[in-house]
Amino acid sequence: MPNYDQKHLEILEKLRGKTVGAFIDDANLFYIQKKIGWKIDWLKVKNYLKKYFNIIFIRYYMGMPFSGESRFNNEKIKKGLEQIGLR
Repeated sequence: MPNYDQKHLEILEKLRGKTVGAFIDDANLFYIQKKIGWKIDWLKVKNYLKKYFNIIFIRYYMGMPFSGESRFNNEKIKKGLEQIGLR
């Protein structure tokens, strides 16, 4: 069985220094985070990517409810992401 951590690092090393843009789709992450009880630290993710790549942008896409508590909560999340440089 292959060592996936080693393979992961080999791929990152091959791509080191490349210029990249990152797209993050909240819909692909929201429910799995909720299901397994994880909360992703996006600043750590950003810093991890910066160790390997020349990042020109990171875009975070999320649905925005029209009103109510869900809208308020998503606005807080959006503001926090913007503070660490995700748009």
